[in-house]
Amino acid sequence: MENNGLCDILTTTVGGCRGSGTGNYMTSLAGLYGLATHYTAATHPSEPNYLALIGGSTFGYTSDGNCCYIISSANIVDRLESAGLTWQAFAEDAGNSGTCSFSPPRSGDHFPFIDFSDMNTASRCSRFLTTSSPTDTEFLAALNSTTPANYIWLTPNDSDNCHNTSVSFCDAYLSALVPLILSSTMFTTQRSALFIVFDEGNNYCPTGNNSSDCVYATWAGPVVKKASTSSNSYSHYSYLHTLEANWNLATITNSDAGATTMGEFFGTTNNLANQFDCVNWTCSNFLSPSALSVASNGTGEIRQSNPSVCDWNSSYYDSLIRGTLPPAQGPSQGTALPLNITSLTVSVDFLGRNLSPTCSGPSGQGPRYHLFISLYFKLSSTVSACGIYSGASWLDTQVRLENINGVDSAIGTTSTYGGGSDPIVGACGYSIATLQLHYNWLQAKRLA
Repeated sequence: MENNGLCDILTTTVGGCRGSGTGNYMTSLAGLYGLATHYTAATHPSEPNYLALIGGSTFGYTSDGNCCYIISSANIVDRLESAGLTWQAFAEDAGNSGTCSFSPPRSGDHFPFIDFSDMNTASRCSRFLTTSSPTDTEFLAALNSTTPANYIWLTPNDSDNCHNTSVSFCDAYLSALVPLILSSTMFTTQRSALFIVFDEGNNYCPTGNNSSDCVYATWAGPVVKKASTSSNSYSHYSYLHTLEANWNLATITNSDAGATTMGEFFGTTNNLANQFDCVNWTCSNFLSPSALSVASNGTGEIRQSNPSVCDWNSSYYDSLIRGTLPPAQGPSQGTALPLNITSLTVSVDFLGRNLSPTCSGPSGQGPRYHLFISLYFKLSSTVSACGIYSGASWLDTQVRLENINGVDSAIGTTSTYGGGSDPIVGACGYSIATLQLHYNWLQAKRLA
């Protein structure tokens, strides 16, 4: 993304910003996942910042327009290929896709791969790919392929990246694209992370050295710790070093070697999305059979099948159960959590939903739904405060999602919309909720 400082984006008072930014979606995404509030650009203008991201240096450039295939230096592609890893680099609305005449809208200014001389080979140029703005159909197809590349880059055009438009314009672009990235095959079946960053800002940081150039930098995806904000100092070189550390690659220059990795944003993560089906789960229907389907990415779709009746006796709903609940569950079922767990969180991401038309019943108007998810984790040792069932102790974690008449209930809400004839989980109308379930734990480790 282009040419905005951190506080130009954030609409809340975080990281020293006053909440005067206009990036509503980017702010919400950062609040849900990981935000670095002191991530700084390397210099001005654009091109040397992009070079720092994949080459570990600005190579002395102080201007744009330095292209093409002129830098004889190592880069991230060299390191990826030496480790047997695959890659693709997309640019919106570029010409000559898959060739060494590849022409992104701003040439090498925003697409640094074509600045390096060793990229000028047919095999490497075949991975320079165009994608159509603003839907990025070709880019998303790569993420949804059966074997997506290990590393995939996207350069938006100058409208979608904020270069020639307002923050609210490119924020809307990201609000449409990012949910499709996070619900792609790559992100629901593999260990994946999305990094969104601006190349440069306004030579201002709201905290610390305020003459530095703090920009918006956020990690998102199934391996990212939820609601994680850090004021530690990072830079474009930190991004590069994080990639190198993730794949055990050699560093490229002293700049990336000396930069702190962004490892604090990642924890030990277990993603249940690819187990959310009727093979690994016991699917039980109550009162009357309703429809349950499983999408290709493994997320469950639960449908209420009576669109006009809102009372408890006539409502239908599905229940998904994996294993059996304590105390019937014994030590032989499931694997215990590792030792030295310091915290465990459970969360659900909505991938999509379709609310039914309004209907009426004894407990009020619809549409509405109430999803209640309870996960029981077997502890590695018994804990008397937790109780002991069948020789083991269990940690109970719960997630609730509720929507009444199209309005999401606040986080932490404990009341339900049920009434005397529609208690607790009564359903109203026809609704589909497609969701992805995560559980994450952090484990204390002893350094050697």
